[in-house]
Amino acid sequence: MTTAEKFVDAIYSNFEGRAPFAAGYGRGFASKVYPVVYENDNGVPLGLIAVAATNEADTSEVQLFHVSAFKPGNGHGKEMMIYICNLADTYKVKIYLQAEVQFSDRQTLIGQELVNWYRLFGFVGDCTMHREPNT
Repeated sequence: MTTAEKFVDAIYSNFEGRAPFAAGYGRGFASKVYPVVYENDNGVPLGLIAVAATNEADTSEVQLFHVSAFKPGNGHGKEMMIYICNLADTYKVKIYLQAEVQFSDRQTLIGQELVNWYRLFGFVGDCTMHREPNT
């Protein structure tokens, strides 16, 4: 198993809940990517995370397809991103993402606000962003 696959396995084996929709599918990925329900330490569901290891030459790359809090504005997205980034540092994987809004009737970050939010976690770029693991 590659380091990227170990990272993905750690996320998907940590949380039992799954969302019944595909968050992504693309070149370099083995199959459709389904989100997992992220739960805090008390078992309370806070949001969704969908990641996949790439099948490209670099075995330490993962794509973050989806991260969203069920109740935006309560710090749950931040908690999920800290979890994802800490795990990426542990497994020494690079994370790639598209800073795109998930439309809802609730207040969510858009455009440059969303890009700036990802930058708080060490991501660089504009719409297409990536993060190297901290050593």
